[in-house]
Amino acid sequence: MKTKAVFCLVVASLAVAGCASLLGFLGVPPACTEPVCHVKVTVNNCAVTVDPDRIEIAKGRHHILWTLQSRRHDFTSNGISFTTGNGTVFTNPHRPAVGTFQVTDFNDPQGPGPKYYKYTIEVTQDGQPCRPHDPDVMND
Repeated sequence: MKTKAVFCLVVASLAVAGCASLLGFLGVPPACTEPVCHVKVTVNNCAVTVDPDRIEIAKGRHHILWTLQSRRHDFTSNGISFTTGNGTVFTNPHRPAVGTFQVTDFNDPQGPGPKYYKYTIEVTQDGQPCRPHDPDVMND
């Protein structure tokens, strides 16, 4: 009986590891554990897309840095704004350079996870405002 329980535990562990590997293989990005988590922002005919579309952030304090992929575009002064968590989870929003925007994400190590936060990206193309884009951040 004990051997059967150990066997079942080993099989379950391998299944979980396999699923995690499969997610990585399918292009689902793992949670960012780096001090700075990078997001590429592409604008095509004023349509904004981000890569990754959902930013997954590991527990702890991280900076999220959005970078525009073209010099024709820039972030507005409100470049990245969060619907919830603004000023508590997400702090210090600023433009460190033209074409970039950064916030600090304090993903409380003791907090319940995962939690999703909608945010809005506001950019301009050749000085004219584009329609805002609303992806999300998932704090593990």
